[in-house]
Amino acid sequence: MFLKIAAFDFRYQLRNPILWIAVTLFGAHVFLTTIGPNSMGAGPGVHKNAHFKVAQLYLLLSVLYMVVSAAFIANAIVRDDETRFGPMIRTAPITKFDYLFGRYAGAFCVTALGFLIIPAALFVGTLMPWVDHTLFEPNHLSAYLMPYLCFALPDLFVTSALFFALATMTRSMMATYLSGIALFMFWLGANIAAHNGHGPLAAYIDPFGLGALNEITRYWAPEELNALGTPIYGVVLWNRIIWVAVGAAVLTLAHARFRFGERVPRAARRRTEEAQSPGAIDLAGIRVPTAEPRFDGATAWAQLRARARLDMAQISRSPAYFMLLVLGLIFSIAGVHDLSPAWGTPSLPVTRLMVKLLNDNFTMISIIIAIYYSSELVWREHDRNIHEIVGASAIPDWAYVVPKILAVALVLISTLLVSTIGAVGIQLFHGYTQLEIGKYLLWYLLPNAADYVLIATLAVFVQAVSPHKFVGWGIMLIYVVSRYELSKVGLEDHLYTYAQGPALPLSDMNGQGRFWIGAWSFRAYWTAFALLLLVLSHALWRRGAETRLASRLKRLPHRLNGPAGGVAAVAMLAFVGLGTWCFVNTHVWNVYRTAR
Repeated sequence: MFLKIAAFDFRYQLRNPILWIAVTLFGAHVFLTTIGPNSMGAGPGVHKNAHFKVAQLYLLLSVLYMVVSAAFIANAIVRDDETRFGPMIRTAPITKFDYLFGRYAGAFCVTALGFLIIPAALFVGTLMPWVDHTLFEPNHLSAYLMPYLCFALPDLFVTSALFFALATMTRSMMATYLSGIALFMFWLGANIAAHNGHGPLAAYIDPFGLGALNEITRYWAPEELNALGTPIYGVVLWNRIIWVAVGAAVLTLAHARFRFGERVPRAARRRTEEAQSPGAIDLAGIRVPTAEPRFDGATAWAQLRARARLDMAQISRSPAYFMLLVLGLIFSIAGVHDLSPAWGTPSLPVTRLMVKLLNDNFTMISIIIAIYYSSELVWREHDRNIHEIVGASAIPDWAYVVPKILAVALVLISTLLVSTIGAVGIQLFHGYTQLEIGKYLLWYLLPNAADYVLIATLAVFVQAVSPHKFVGWGIMLIYVVSRYELSKVGLEDHLYTYAQGPALPLSDMNGQGRFWIGAWSFRAYWTAFALLLLVLSHALWRRGAETRLASRLKRLPHRLNGPAGGVAAVAMLAFVGLGTWCFVNTHVWNVYRTAR
């Protein structure tokens, strides 16, 4: 039975399009990095396909690959509850071991198989005729296979074991994602410890093994890194043994804690007890006055307020939200903690430096929050099977769309406030008391709040037109990767990179100078485009049982025949006008140059 369950889950996960989207993105990233002049990890002089460089690449990407592991490993155990098949499956004549570890084995094999796209893309990249062949050495199978067996597979096992154990004990995808963020923070803390002179300690506590590899090769010359094989001894071997044992321990704990019985939420039990209490009120026979329906502006405004309160309540009352705020605080502190001396001169934690460090280290976690909560809000009624009832209610589509964008934007802005608190705390910790709250507001909070509203609008629009929230996640993942990868190949013009603008240098003498004009011009340009996305989200919003995009596109002209079309026309004029203004400034009146 174990093999049958594992084989079924393996086939099931292979049919998931999100797997192939994620694998394609990782493969494209490795391929572009291989054929480009830059590389991840060690500096110049080390061949891109040397044993050490391949091992370093695997370890760095295994940190990012946690997103894939969390999605598929946790889904293997959570989907029974999401599809309502849990009670039926748990009454089948199967053992707990076969059920749990069969599911885990199938999902883990798919995850490990997907990771093979990284060595495959690296190998293909080395064969391209236009690459600089002095950056490579002759391909050896051992250079790809040994790091995969000794570094990639243990990392995948540790992360997947942790995610599977938490999903088993909590039956919550959110708890799994939070554990991934917590593991990332733990790894970041190990890196900070290594950077501050605690390399031997970090080598043991680094869950991904990168600290151990760096510690054992700390004094290796580039020639040694090219010539010697994968160092599987000393602190590297002990790191692998320790963390594989941790993974096995959490799997054992999950097996011990798992029960086939159904978990009834405490709130549901309380409602059941109240309904069965002898003091329950019988409303039979009481006449309730009939309300007269109104569809004026006051009704629309009331609907907007009610929906906004509902969406915000779903987020703010969730324990996961407060956990994300705490993790955001930790993330901001970790990002601004490193005040390394510049050319031997100690750095003061001035506001300009704090804002720069926050912008460099805090963007990714906010985008992840936007991707998750936008999908949860947009697909909430579908996940609870009440979308047909809600879709039949007398509420306009914009009253669904706008509150969700506001809710996601407010969540992201709250993370900005928390990160600011962390930066101010670091300043006080270092004895710096010249706090400039006004500059935090003008240089950090307001610009990023505007950018996060744009990201929230895009995230809700993508989920509104996607056939499934996992497809929306994949599309947003493409956007996230494009933010960082397109610039590496020269595609970095802010006229087509959504929600991005020119860098804004800060100075202790003259603040933002006049650079803010260009930055806010591009924000206005993308705000007009986001308004177009908002109108399209309203016009293409799914109601009732109809989820196909083709049928919604057919009625799009009719939906734009009215105030929505007017708003779209104004937004398009503003988008074209502001785009022309930005183009003339950056390409006509000035010479446009890429970063390279």
